[in-house]
Amino acid sequence: SYICADFCGRLCKRRRSRRVIIETGIGGAGEIMGKRTMRPRQATTLQDLLDREGIKDCLYSYCRAIDRRDRDLLEEVYWPEASDDHVIFSGSAREFIDWVIPQLENVDQTAHALHNIFLDLAGNRARVETYFTAYHRLITGGKPQSYTLGGRYLDVLEKRGGEWRILRRKVAMDWLEENPAAAESRRNALGIALESHCFPTDLS
Repeated sequence: SYICADFCGRLCKRRRSRRVIIETGIGGAGEIMGKRTMRPRQATTLQDLLDREGIKDCLYSYCRAIDRRDRDLLEEVYWPEASDDHVIFSGSAREFIDWVIPQLENVDQTAHALHNIFLDLAGNRARVETYFTAYHRLITGGKPQSYTLGGRYLDVLEKRGGEWRILRRKVAMDWLEENPAAAESRRNALGIALESHCFPTDLS
């Protein structure tokens, strides 16, 4: 979902032709989430609460790493043997990072936000379904175009040495909208300058 309008068009086609259903495992999601329906358990101990916060920190770190083009942070999100099926890319997490960071150089702006986080925690492993919205602004043929897409990250995370990271990820696309973007993106209609930049040290 990061490189150009052609890929966003492919996303639209795949969204129409392929439904990913967690409960039945259709479309390969069962390999990530398991074929049984997720039943999140209520946190009963302080450790449960700490584990949930650790998992959320990992998920939030992914969003910042993508939006800030931070390769080092992105590598800290996955375990070395992790895999990622990212709609138009499928392979190891290392291969995904090698692929996505250069693609992001072709994207003017991105903003990833997480919403409902559905946790099924069992010891040092957790199945997690996270709703997300992702905005992408691309320049195609000299014209700006914006894509807003929504879906779910279907993850298996594992805790090692007290640290939670992604072991397996599959992205389920639920919807995508395409709209022309304003020609000038660094200043909005109210004349307010946008100060954020796509690099790891941006804390504006």
